[in-house]
Amino acid sequence: MAGEREGITHSLYVRFGIRMMLAVAGAVLLFLVLQSVGRIALDSYFSHSGYARKENYRRLKNLQSYIRENGISIGETDRIGEWVKKQEMVSVQIYEGEVLLYDSDYPEGEELPVLSVTGNYEDYEAYHLIEFRDQTGYVYLRGYYSYQFHMYATIAEIVLCALVMIGAVMAEVHRLIRYICQLDREIQILETGNLEYEITVKGRDELASMARGLEGMRKSLREQMERREEALRLNGKLVTEVSHELRTPLTAIKVYVEVLQGNRNKDSELVFQYLDKISAKVQELNDLADHISGQEGSEDREEESSRLL
Repeated sequence: MAGEREGITHSLYVRFGIRMMLAVAGAVLLFLVLQSVGRIALDSYFSHSGYARKENYRRLKNLQSYIRENGISIGETDRIGEWVKKQEMVSVQIYEGEVLLYDSDYPEGEELPVLSVTGNYEDYEAYHLIEFRDQTGYVYLRGYYSYQFHMYATIAEIVLCALVMIGAVMAEVHRLIRYICQLDREIQILETGNLEYEITVKGRDELASMARGLEGMRKSLREQMERREEALRLNGKLVTEVSHELRTPLTAIKVYVEVLQGNRNKDSELVFQYLDKISAKVQELNDLADHISGQEGSEDREEESSRLL
């Protein structure tokens, strides 16, 4: 049961799940840090650079040029609305005296609030005099430029965090692929017949289990090859010894046959005497053959038992 739990703990599925959760947690933490730092940096920039003042003046100048070129009167709020729609993150209010005639934050046809001109007219975010075709009016223009930059910064932070998360996961994938390639190279080495090269075992996951299986197979094949080489050596030694053992009785039998062939006097006693000697040598050869057969059978049984083990 403990071994099963250990296998589950080190499973590739579990490892990838843990790596994915860590990557997501790291990406979220990085996003929060970048959001905080980015907000502070942008707020500091807008408060010290005067960007909003310059951009408001630029847009007011653009609005004045638009009114003069098109000869727009202060009551043609629909034409002014066309200009406002082309701008980004801008709110515009137009007053005739102290009466609010147009507010870009309210759709056409909706009742406008009752407001009057207040504040310092010289303030870049307050009211400015604009020359219309028929008269002069007050324009209140405010740009939400920081919101736009914050939005761009947020998009960049999300993309960066996503890349970091993907990079963390791909690093784990790269490690596994590199290990698989290493195992493939080592298997190719084994295929060449080099059984002395050890298989690399890393970790406790499914790949490590496969590597341990390959390593066990390598050791088993190496032991079988060593036993086969030992058997071949013993067989060679046996053939040499058998050849030497056979040579002696065969030589004696040859001598006895030559003696019998040279027995011109047909001495029966001599014939029977040498026939007995030949019979003894033949029996000696038969015993030697039985001994050799017994050794070969014992070696076959040992080889069969080693294969079963």
